[in-house]
Amino acid sequence: MSDKDATVTGVTSTDESKDKETTKPKEAAKSKTAVKAKEVAKPKEIVITLKKSGIGKPKDQRATIKGLGFKRLNQSITRKDTPEIRGMIKKISHLVQVQ
Repeated sequence: MSDKDATVTGVTSTDESKDKETTKPKEAAKSKTAVKAKEVAKPKEIVITLKKSGIGKPKDQRATIKGLGFKRLNQSITRKDTPEIRGMIKKISHLVQVQ
């Protein structure tokens, strides 16, 4: 009888694991559609223009100018409006113009 009970228990646990496997892809499918909805909404972009030179400014400000991608004076660049970019703009706000 113990062999028979083990067989029945083994089948039951296999069925339960199959049920768990079938529910996981459904949950994953729901989260994938949620991700797709978020991807549709693109972040806004901002235009930044370097109006003053970095000459004579502290090293960290010059590094921020380079980090944003400026090569020359009066150059305009377009960047995604993210908190990281906003922080960089705040650091050199006296040198740039934001549109």
